Amino acid sequence: MITQSALIFTSGLIFLFFSSPQNGKSYITDPYLTIFLLLLFTIAPSILLYAFARATLSRYINRFSRFRFLIREPYHYGLPFGILALCGFVAQIYYLQTPIVIRKFLYFFNFTNIRLMICIIPLVFSILLNRLSIYKLNRLMFGQASSRKDFLLPDLKLMLLPSIPFGASLLISDIIEHTPLNVRIFFIKQYYIYWLIVLSIALIMFIKSPYFIRHIWKTAILPDGAVRQRIEALAKKTGLKYKDILVWKIGDKNFANAGMAGLLRKSRYIFITDSLLDNLSIDEIEAIVAHELGHIKYKHILTYMLYSFGYLIFFAFVYAIFHPLFKDIHFGTVATALLGAIATISVFFIYFIFIFRYFSRQFERQADLYAISVLDNPESFKSALIKVARINHIPLQMPRFAEIFRTHPSIFERLSLVDKAIVGNSEALRYTNPIFSFRKTAAIITAFLLILVFTRKDFLFFTSDIHYEIGRQYANEGMLDAAINEFNKAVISNPKSTD
Repeated sequence: MITQSALIFTSGLIFLFFSSPQNGKSYITDPYLTIFLLLLFTIAPSILLYAFARATLSRYINRFSRFRFLIREPYHYGLPFGILALCGFVAQIYYLQTPIVIRKFLYFFNFTNIRLMICIIPLVFSILLNRLSIYKLNRLMFGQASSRKDFLLPDLKLMLLPSIPFGASLLISDIIEHTPLNVRIFFIKQYYIYWLIVLSIALIMFIKSPYFIRHIWKTAILPDGAVRQRIEALAKKTGLKYKDILVWKIGDKNFANAGMAGLLRKSRYIFITDSLLDNLSIDEIEAIVAHELGHIKYKHILTYMLYSFGYLIFFAFVYAIFHPLFKDIHFGTVATALLGAIATISVFFIYFIFIFRYFSRQFERQADLYAISVLDNPESFKSALIKVARINHIPLQMPRFAEIFRTHPSIFERLSLVDKAIVGNSEALRYTNPIFSFRKTAAIITAFLLILVFTRKDFLFFTSDIHYEIGRQYANEGMLDAAINEFNKAVISNPKSTD
């Protein structure tokens, strides 16, 4: 699941690599002013977050009881002030022109894409400072017991994890840029090979996700005892396989949770936090694990993987529709780059916040109903939900508008659904039907690809862009006649590019 920090970080990467520095110099020539503004854009969001949230928590919590769940939980301040940190980062790129500064001081480092990644460091610091403010607010509100390191380090690792395939793709791109001319031209013409390599790296990471998770959090194998015996008996009863059961060493009494990771049976683990083991009865722990087994039963991990890769098709579909419009509109290089980045991030947020989380809530309902179907005491699942909500300071009920941003339905809705399912209500039982099937998924993907191919054959890279890139490679080698020939082909392919 993509965290708030990872969303902001990924958005920052998009803005960074859409940027087009102008005139080779910064708008501000005074180095001291540049440093001051860089620090201001980096630190200010976290200071504002802490000041605003503390003032709100102390003065207004009793006045707005309807929205108390939003005001009382410091976590909810993370996204809006994370967006503020992102705005500060955009100002660093497009106003302070930090890519130009990095290029100037690291001119000797020829891997240009990797060099550009250094510009993301201030955003990472800004996000971590925001998280530090939330940590302090959590200690103020709930007496959080974890240390700063235990609170910040997992979030940092989760934030940077999505950047691994991104960074790998940039490294591959830089390596290709340093290969012989015929190799570079081959990859430009056969651009799909590059994307197949990147997708393969992402797929390997997805399969190996339990390995990464075990190194993000402190984990230990659940020792022999009543809890392990109960979980193993439940798994044997349901016929669902996993490699082992691990205990998350969270060290935070305000975080009780469980999870499951691993696409393949031999690499699949069930994770249970130490707080869950300390605060719930054996029946309730079994109920929570039964919910996680429901995710295995309905192949939700595989569906999440297909859905994540489906973003590329969704983006390509939107790109094929709107890219010609961007090519015909001239706002200036910086404005066009900024507009392109905003459009890309908008598609990213729509897909992963609204569409993705809608299906995530459906999957949680399915797992809930599976849990009560295999438990001898379904009431234990209800009491487990209530306890987990109390420990994690999750409101039992929330306004409908707030729920669309969450990966899980409200506790009240989940309890209501369980009650309906216990008495055989048909409205509740419809969630037991698979939401996705391989045939439906394959049909949807095929339909999107056919629409893309028949509506625009060159939907990912326009022919003019390919000729331009080949011409640029020839120009870099000093082969000016060949370069001019390719540039002419680019103009013929897209005459509007000369406007």
